[in-house]
Amino acid sequence: MSFPPPCLAASCTLHSQAAGRILSPANNVNTGFQCWPEGDFVLTASEVNPVVRALRSHDIEITALHNHMLDEEPRLFFMHLWANDEVSKLARGLEEALRHVNRKRE
Repeated sequence: MSFPPPCLAASCTLHSQAAGRILSPANNVNTGFQCWPEGDFVLTASEVNPVVRALRSHDIEITALHNHMLDEEPRLFFMHLWANDEVSKLARGLEEALRHVNRKRE
């Protein structure tokens, strides 16, 4: 049996608020769309550090990391995140983070 079993795969919930276009202050050139994603990951212990590295490398902030249970197996951690940046940059960071979680891939 694989660990963790697929039924205990990590989950991720994200919400995003569009912030409009980003303008370069130097020349008022449109550089893309900005958004404010916030969300949660539910991760096993072995997934925490790789996901943290992926998010931080794309300037996505981890606002909390905690657990709710005392003796669960596998050990689960709840990670909350927030960012404010260009949509494509944040999407790359979230995509990279999701590569490190045990989830059903389509």
